[in-house]
Amino acid sequence: MQFSQKLSFQPLRFSLVLLAPLALGQAPVKKLNDPSIVSMQKRRVFESWGEFSPYPKYLLGVQTNLAYATVWGMWSPQRNRTYREGRDLRPLGPSGEETQRQVLQREGEKSSLSLSLAADSLSQVSLKELSQVLPVTLKADPLYLLYYKLMLRPLKECPVEPFAPKDWDLNPSLNLELFKWEGRHLPLQEKLMVLKDRLELSENSLMKKGERLLLQHHLLLSFRKLKKEMHYAALTFSLAQRANQKLIEAKESSSSPDKYSRRSDKEIVQGILSYYKSKEL
Repeated sequence: MQFSQKLSFQPLRFSLVLLAPLALGQAPVKKLNDPSIVSMQKRRVFESWGEFSPYPKYLLGVQTNLAYATVWGMWSPQRNRTYREGRDLRPLGPSGEETQRQVLQREGEKSSLSLSLAADSLSQVSLKELSQVLPVTLKADPLYLLYYKLMLRPLKECPVEPFAPKDWDLNPSLNLELFKWEGRHLPLQEKLMVLKDRLELSENSLMKKGERLLLQHHLLLSFRKLKKEMHYAALTFSLAQRANQKLIEAKESSSSPDKYSRRSDKEIVQGILSYYKSKEL
């Protein structure tokens, strides 16, 4: 029976041992409210530089506060009086080290932000200028897509060596073999090669957008002028061929004997009479 009672009291003792620190921890904590310590805390941080308590108390012109005399007065150490009469030592004061550090940090942040904005603006301007000179952006230029690409397609597709009159948009009746044999196509061919090379240069080289469009417009006008020269060369060649053919026919007709030169006088008179008789009828 006694052994069972001892066992029943052991859990109770163990629980009391565990609850004792908790009960002690909930005891009220006394706060120390010393005005001198509070003033020192204010001076140490940012609130105010002053309130050098304890303050003096005078009785008949004599300072009677022993605490003031030992802290700030005649019995205090020299460093206390130097501290009280010296400059503002607050870290967060108007001239404090922490205030200066924060000001420098803010200025550094502002300068870094302005530099980053300037760098971003420079990079954007550089990318914009680069996009203006890259030939890849030409494929997305509305003016090129809607006008110059269509107008310059005949120049790009025009063959340097024509094999038929339609290759250079010439008259189908043109004798192209004789035209090429006489070498009339060589100056036109050289101009066409120059225009095609310049067109390829305008589409694949680094160039400003305005310069590229001006060059393509100049190529368009030059190609139109070259087409006129081609037609004029073909026309002059055709006229020369016709003149040569007429000259050959005239030479052949002059070399052959005239059928009227072999008639007698009687035949000539009969021919004249029959001619007028037929006109009267």
